[in-house]
Amino acid sequence: MWLEIQGWVRDLNEVHVDHLGSVWGHWRRALRSPELNLRQLRRFEARIEAHVDALVLAGNEAQEELQAALVGEHDEDARAAADALGCGALADGAERWLEALLAAESPSRKDTLLHALQLRPRPALLVALERRGPKVPPVLQLARRLARAAAGKPTLEAEGLALRDLRALAGAEGEWAWRATASEKGERLERAEVEATLDAGEPARSELALAAAFARGESWALDVARSRAKDRLVAARWLAALGSAADFELLMRVAGDTRLGPERFLPLASLGDPRALPVLLEQLSLPRPADSSAAAWAFRLLSGLDVHSLERVPVPEPAGALPDAFDQLFLDEVFLPDVAKARAWLERDGAKLEPGPRWRQGVALDAASGTALDALDVAGLAERAWRRRVSGGAAAAQVPGSSFPFTP
Repeated sequence: MWLEIQGWVRDLNEVHVDHLGSVWGHWRRALRSPELNLRQLRRFEARIEAHVDALVLAGNEAQEELQAALVGEHDEDARAAADALGCGALADGAERWLEALLAAESPSRKDTLLHALQLRPRPALLVALERRGPKVPPVLQLARRLARAAAGKPTLEAEGLALRDLRALAGAEGEWAWRATASEKGERLERAEVEATLDAGEPARSELALAAAFARGESWALDVARSRAKDRLVAARWLAALGSAADFELLMRVAGDTRLGPERFLPLASLGDPRALPVLLEQLSLPRPADSSAAAWAFRLLSGLDVHSLERVPVPEPAGALPDAFDQLFLDEVFLPDVAKARAWLERDGAKLEPGPRWRQGVALDAASGTALDALDVAGLAERAWRRRVSGGAAAAQVPGSSFPFTP
């Protein structure tokens, strides 16, 4: 009987680890998704907390499952174990996490383990990191900086590398140095470095570099985004989220540049200017399904009207090669727009979206509050949170009602 109970408990702990890793993955993707709303995000967060609580309560009974997940091949499972260990699931959990971080070879595993530091204070992890002393590898220097920032403590890295040197590192260390830069203002961030990072054309680092500049309140950040918007979609997205109606014409040129791909229409949705609706209506008839479907998404995010039809078609490969019958089974698919439906709405109700407010799904986003926020997409709410942070209205870019800050 006891062996049966032990087997049942072990299976249950494995389920908690597996589900927690999966939900964390969904949560991270939800922060960028125009499809998920705030109500759905809260459900993810409730499940995260429930699984973490279960593993913390299991304690030593879950140590085999947590250790296997921490060093196993699946990053999502390692993310789950790191979160539970950071919350005190095992007495030596902090040391286990630290050893796993030191042993991590792939950038994705380092990224996974470092994420456990970013979303909430981890006192046990900070104690373990500071116990190692100042002369540690760059990845632990970064981990210590992040843990101290999460705990609201100043950085003490006199014998470590400067943040500028850490940002120059390849892989996960360099990207996380940009994240650390966002929360530290002790070292100067030069405009030229951010511009050079954008010009290098690496989307992930470009995103983090602009996020750091805006998070620190650099006066030149918006000018940098504006100067690079026509060539860099990541800069156009930041400009749309934090710029103004004066940037409409520039973002219209971005939407017309086919080199930037189907996502070029989404900055118009982020800007929330109703002048874009007639233009987006025209783009619904574009011959490439990926382009017309993306324009339909932008139309929906502005107006609140779903103008996708029920007709689903495969997206041809960028090179235009015709796939054979087998390859067609694995092509991405999109729903074509219902142009007549969009036109009828625009003629009937389009004038209700008056110039001035920043519109999101037919709601004046920046003035919305209470239950009006529940049905809005998380990506739009995250952009609103950044506007409040940049304007000085909030200490962190946090989606209202969310347990965790929005981070790039």
